[in-house]
Amino acid sequence: QSPASGANIVTFASADASFEFHLVIAQVATVAVVEKPSPVVSGKNMRILRFLNESGKSICSLILADDSPDAVDWFQGVM
Repeated sequence: QSPASGANIVTFASADASFEFHLVIAQVATVAVVEKPSPVVSGKNMRILRFLNESGKSICSLILADDSPDAVDWFQGVM
């Protein structure tokens, strides 16, 4: 729960807590897990978690930047 607003939140953080992302869960209706070719880098795939509201509009997207085999395996497991 957010100490500032009282809203129920989910926090995504890096292992060293250098990055934190807070999401108000009441605003999220669905999550789309997407893998698609990069529009910028030929031969590279983008791996994206999209948080959508009840109208199907994107609230935000988290893009997996790591292309290591472990990261790709992890993302495939999420799908």
